[in-house]
Amino acid sequence: MIVDKSGERVRRMFGEIAPKYDRMNHLLSMNVDKYWRWRTVRIVRPTGDAPILDVCTGTGDLAFAFSRASGGEAPVVGADFCPEMLRIAEQKKRQRRLDDDRLRFVEADTQRLPFDDDHFQIVSVAFGLRNVADTDRGLSEMTRVCRTGGKVAVLEFSMPRWQPFRGLYGWYFRNVLPRVG
Repeated sequence: MIVDKSGERVRRMFGEIAPKYDRMNHLLSMNVDKYWRWRTVRIVRPTGDAPILDVCTGTGDLAFAFSRASGGEAPVVGADFCPEMLRIAEQKKRQRRLDDDRLRFVEADTQRLPFDDDHFQIVSVAFGLRNVADTDRGLSEMTRVCRTGGKVAVLEFSMPRWQPFRGLYGWYFRNVLPRVG
């Protein structure tokens, strides 16, 4: 199957689904996505006050998780190229009464990040890398802006190895996701 990952098409698609994105994500993953984000933050722990970047941040769930994990010490930037998704992230920030600048959201393309080299202690992406038109370029940019000795965290779906679950997973992605998502 050939998938059109052109930037404008992907931006439009996410712009259209932005208002229902969180609900769909939690429903389609049976809320397991929340655990995966929590686990990611536990594995890739922030230390000190060096900044953190979450690319393809969408509505900001992983950025919020890193902000909580750092106790508000480390500045966190959520970057996404879809303004509609960022508006939802900003609404969630206001609802949570997080008014300071320690957590901010910026419009930016993962393939051309507007940040200095070696700037962030952690650069993360959750379920977004597959939608980047040039995955290698996106990973290269993530690595470029990550400090030497820092961590690049990629949270993404993969095919399960255990055969019974592999079959169920394939069926779900072929039959359920296209109808619901």
